[in-house]
Amino acid sequence: MAAAEFIENPSRPVRQALRIRPYRRRTNGEVIVDKLNDLGTIVIFLVLPWCLLNYPLVSRTVAYLHPHPLRVNADGTRFCGKFRRWHLWSVTGKVLGSQTVTSHAAGYTHDAYTGQSSTWVSTNIRDNVRVQLSDGSQRDLHLVNFNISAQPEDVISVWYAKRGSKWVTAAVLNHTTRQQSISLKHTDLGTILLPASGLLVGLIVVNSMLSVFVCALSPLFLLLMALFLVGSKRARNTFAKRDIAALWELSADDAQRLMRPPGGYPPARIRR
Repeated sequence: MAAAEFIENPSRPVRQALRIRPYRRRTNGEVIVDKLNDLGTIVIFLVLPWCLLNYPLVSRTVAYLHPHPLRVNADGTRFCGKFRRWHLWSVTGKVLGSQTVTSHAAGYTHDAYTGQSSTWVSTNIRDNVRVQLSDGSQRDLHLVNFNISAQPEDVISVWYAKRGSKWVTAAVLNHTTRQQSISLKHTDLGTILLPASGLLVGLIVVNSMLSVFVCALSPLFLLLMALFLVGSKRARNTFAKRDIAALWELSADDAQRLMRPPGGYPPARIRR
């Protein structure tokens, strides 16, 4: 009986709740505010955690946007910006002798799951160079995939970069022929510009798994990878064309001392 009476005579708050309100069209301002709220929610709960997860790629991609990603500081001791933890030092000497060794390696792989087979061939060029430094001491330099073709009496500068236990050869400069060499396979600069291969593979796997649950992340990650690869290639080209000029200037004084003949240059003759 109580339920039936309540249905026949509902209380005032219930009558107000059940009252059908007339439709009111929202204004453009209200629509924009709702869309901004939805966009803010997506950014806070989806984009920001995704950027933190892919921070190694995002930070490097942003660094590639700089006009000079691999710029060198004034005293030539390190790179600047994102890659400032890489310290630089150089060896400048006169070539006493050099030896170039070319090695080839081949392999064969077979995928039992797909039944496909493939072969691969790798070529490495090793240059063993003995140089004499400005103090008279001698040093042996070992370069891989630079193909410098240095001749005796050439004056060269080899620039190295080191971060922790990692070290690479950044560039080889021949002051006699005015030629510069960067690793043919871009492995040395790649060590500086790219994250560790294991980390890169891990990020690809994790993002592939996340894209199964959130489809919007798949094109976002593909866009990030495209910008990352294009930016790393641009950073290499910029270093080879413009940023390497700082290394030429920093090693010019040592090279001039080695290129000067013993006893200095003969005095110039003045014709009367």
